Amino acid sequence: MWLVAALEKASNHMRSILCLHESVVTGACDGYARIAGKPAASLLHLGPGLGNGLCNLHNARRAGSPILVLVGDMSTWHKSADPPLNQDMESLASTVSGQIITVQSPDAVSAAVRQAVAAMQVRPTAAPAVSAPADPAAARSAATNGVRPLDMGAQAAAAVTSCPGSRVVTLMVPHDVSWTDAPDQNKQPDQSPPAAVDVGANAPNGNSRGPGLFTQHVRLADSPAACHFLKDCAAALRGAPQGKAALILGGAALLSQGGELQRAGRIASALGAKLLCEPLPGRIDRGAGMPQVTRIPYFPQEAAIELRKYEVVLLLDVRRPVAGFGYR
Repeated sequence: MWLVAALEKASNHMRSILCLHESVVTGACDGYARIAGKPAASLLHLGPGLGNGLCNLHNARRAGSPILVLVGDMSTWHKSADPPLNQDMESLASTVSGQIITVQSPDAVSAAVRQAVAAMQVRPTAAPAVSAPADPAAARSAATNGVRPLDMGAQAAAAVTSCPGSRVVTLMVPHDVSWTDAPDQNKQPDQSPPAAVDVGANAPNGNSRGPGLFTQHVRLADSPAACHFLKDCAAALRGAPQGKAALILGGAALLSQGGELQRAGRIASALGAKLLCEPLPGRIDRGAGMPQVTRIPYFPQEAAIELRKYEVVLLLDVRRPVAGFGYR
């Protein structure tokens, strides 16, 4: 309830919407993040509430939607008694979260939130366990066992990376942490974004994937391997017989804002290639002036017939096609 009360104080900067069930909350967050292109935040009640919202957090993970999942937890001194609503929330959150952060003291809340926002901005590339023990001796012991301590003030928060590629970040706040005043509560937190990360339309050079989406700017010219790979892709597409090449699009490649979809259409038109996408894409822009994109059939037999038509297939911001189920 302390977190709910805090929303009232932030009403000038954040719009809060009451929903009647956690699955509605997480579904609304996923839809908002996909269409608005901005991060969304949810506030859920303990482990059972998180469990109720997992269905749409799974969809959000698959769609690459940036969502902050704020979950209350039992008071630190009460959790060991295993009260009725106590649950292993980290195990639940690990099925959908790119990072899980547990706040262990009031003075770490601000830094933990900034850590969570930063984690939503960039797709993780690996899945190491990251933790922050409560005392320096434990930190040294963890380091010797391959666990990297997270520098967050007095080591009062712990983070674990779970699902590589997921932009869902779960932030767990025990009740006693939420109702206790932080020592420096009157100090204005640092509002600057994390280093090397640009925020949406405010990003320099206009390199943005959409309204409010977080992007990192990487110059391909600085990566000889990337340049070589792109040249190989171009050569393969040009060398394919007419109608024997396809581009499978996903993520930002299916969006008109930023021009990725239009550029893919021009490439396909110039080479006589087919534009394809997953059967269930997170979002696809359509309308006048947009290239026609064909969905790969849902059932594997039909998908295999479609994909056998092509000698060269290039994947753009999408995983390799995989059937929803295994069939006899």
